[in-house]
Amino acid sequence: MDFFDTIYFENSIRNYCIVGGTILVAFLLKKYLSRYIASLIFRLTNRIWKGVDKQIFIALVVAPLEWLLLILIAVLSIDKLNFPAVLNYRIYGHSTD
Repeated sequence: MDFFDTIYFENSIRNYCIVGGTILVAFLLKKYLSRYIASLIFRLTNRIWKGVDKQIFIALVVAPLEWLLLILIAVLSIDKLNFPAVLNYRIYGHSTD
């Protein structure tokens, strides 16, 4: 049995590494991806509003877009993990199922 096939909380270490690697790559590339997407959005907005300055627009849009991309990628990658049955519980008649 390989080390990466070891199961913890109903997920293999391989799955944890893939999810962690995906989030790490997204964290490292979020600046470049957000600038590229911001420039694409600028092209669309420049067709409608001609007076928008590109540098100011990108400076305003990049920071929120970085966080949006990072959170979106993190949520989508964590969703691929299985929720362990050990953590299912009931509080006041409501369960985590």
